Amino acid sequence: MYTVTDRGAAVRELQKYLGPIDGERSVTPSGIYGEETEAAVRDLQKDAVLPETGRVDRKTFREIYRRYSTEMKLRELRRSYGVKNPFPICVGDFGEHVRRLNVMLIYMMDKYCKPHDVRGGGVFTQAGLLAVGVLRLVYRLPDRECVDELFYMYLYMDYISARGFENMLDFHE
Repeated sequence: MYTVTDRGAAVRELQKYLGPIDGERSVTPSGIYGEETEAAVRDLQKDAVLPETGRVDRKTFREIYRRYSTEMKLRELRRSYGVKNPFPICVGDFGEHVRRLNVMLIYMMDKYCKPHDVRGGGVFTQAGLLAVGVLRLVYRLPDRECVDELFYMYLYMDYISARGFENMLDFHE
């Protein structure tokens, strides 16, 4: 679909989609598919375990757009509902935000029929990290040693959808 030397409004739109999801570099929406865009695409392909060509084919574009739309939803959720949690959440962290994380992990692991040893308390344990690893596979997210904001929001949206809450405030009451 897109490769180095391509130009135009479609490339600018692609660069816009890359901008908020690429944590390593900022892609300027110039409308020119240059080295900066190619490098950002390669980074994304590597992170998504896609062939690292630097070219945007259908699979790569779907992944770019999936991540972009997720990031836009995250921003809207944060803005609308004030979802604020300290990230990353690592083994040994504790607090109300970890209790909510554990509640969601238990529910979703049960929903996907995955065995787990997660407990509902306010401490993030190794069992919680193992559950996160399983759900990262379900959500097709790269593995991490801690819970980052992207994983948390995937889990959050999945949980809200599975529970049928009208809105996220129902979960926080």
